[in-house]
Amino acid sequence: MVGLAIGDSLVLVNGDDLNGSVTLLPEGRIELSHGILGKVDLASKDVTAGQIKVTLADGSVVSGLLVGWRSSAWIIKPVDESPVELVFGDEGELKRSPAPVGDPSEVTGDEAAEEGKVSVDEQRLDETTAKVKDAYVDAAKARMNQAKAIVDAATEKSKKVWSGRFRLGGSLSQGTSDTANVLLNVGLKREVEGSKTDLTAFYILNTKGTRTTQNWFQANLDQQWKAFGKKNRWSVFGVTTFDYQQQADWEQRVNANLGIEYLLVDAKRAPGTDWFRKFKFTGRVAPGIRKEFAGANSDPALELLLGGIWDIQFLDKLSFTGNAQVFPDMTDIGEFRITANAAVKFGLDMIEGMAVGVDFRYQFQSKVGPGEIDYLFVISGFIEYEF
Repeated sequence: MVGLAIGDSLVLVNGDDLNGSVTLLPEGRIELSHGILGKVDLASKDVTAGQIKVTLADGSVVSGLLVGWRSSAWIIKPVDESPVELVFGDEGELKRSPAPVGDPSEVTGDEAAEEGKVSVDEQRLDETTAKVKDAYVDAAKARMNQAKAIVDAATEKSKKVWSGRFRLGGSLSQGTSDTANVLLNVGLKREVEGSKTDLTAFYILNTKGTRTTQNWFQANLDQQWKAFGKKNRWSVFGVTTFDYQQQADWEQRVNANLGIEYLLVDAKRAPGTDWFRKFKFTGRVAPGIRKEFAGANSDPALELLLGGIWDIQFLDKLSFTGNAQVFPDMTDIGEFRITANAAVKFGLDMIEGMAVGVDFRYQFQSKVGPGEIDYLFVISGFIEYEF
């Protein structure tokens, strides 16, 4: 009769973790009945650790950490108890050893005088048990990391490569045009490992009778590439913007910038523990070129982009996102322009992807033609649908 352990687990020396029914055999052999692999024959040296439950010949049960095979006996360490030695009888039955190693009460004769030897055995057994526990813990951690990697990979795979948004609302502007108008805003985003593409466009139009009081169109392409690995905070980015404002001094403008960005803040908080749940801020620096097709700055000019983008989530559905940048003119030192875009958005429970909010847009240019207004501020209420 042999010792059988049902629903046990073994950690092999190569790190594999096998679950099944374990049978302890003489000469340090182990037989594992696996649900897929069938019966697997192992030697004690193949097993680093294990958690088993063994039924002995007398009907008693011993369960705990499988320490290993030593001196013709299997050693098991129950939780909060001394190690137990299991030996095989004449008929192959598994039973407790009558004289466990390290138990001074069972040592007689000359062996009793060699107290130092008993102490050494106890120390070695403790060291072996500790190593087995460490191996089992390491194997458990490895399994958790593998499971996390699988979940992360599945989550990444389940992400939509393309996503989009559609905004429709009314706006009120002051500056180059004092009007009430209609806003149409669309956006497409593509995000894959190490790369993100963000394409946005908006159009604002207002007419009074046959007269156009505001006619503004803008299209923007923002491309980011992760640098030095996916988890690194550095990225390379390029941004291109086409701007058309019928009432502005310059009327049409194109700029393109290529540079680097760094994720300065990347913080998360548990709900109710701080004023925000998520806070990201990325700083940006990028040289570039600007071309205006009318107005006081119609010649191509070199300029520098200095700014940042942010994403703050206050509550589960309340967020504040945006960007702001100043463009010092490197061709005409002392001149500069500023652009800023931001949105406060609150998600609606009634329809997934639906939200309402307020959109802010600001532009300033230090050098304009005589009598021209140098800034434009637009605030828009909107309803948005993300898909």
